[in-house]
Amino acid sequence: MKLGILVCGLCGLASAFLGDSVWAAREAMGGSVWAYVLGFTLASGVAVWRLGKPMLRWHAIVALIGTTLSLMVHRGALDELVRLAPITHPSAASLLYALGLYGGLIFGIGAVVKPEPR
Repeated sequence: MKLGILVCGLCGLASAFLGDSVWAAREAMGGSVWAYVLGFTLASGVAVWRLGKPMLRWHAIVALIGTTLSLMVHRGALDELVRLAPITHPSAASLLYALGLYGGLIFGIGAVVKPEPR
């Protein structure tokens, strides 16, 4: 689970900087871009921190919260995220974001439901 969280967090983080990305539009978007970057960094950081050790439930919750922080960029477009709109746009940044968000949510929920034994 933690390797999946790590890969998805890194994909989400990479999506912030590719092409016509949210990082390029950070002037217009304000602080939500920082939440986007911080969220995926937090998820990746927790996964890296726990690579050699078991990932407990609270670690998984922190990674899940970090992944959901990226939703602050899409405050007005949550219906598009539910309809999987990032997958239908053919850019590399949107596909990496979709992998980071949806995969991070799936692996994060899985790690919360079934944490590793101590």
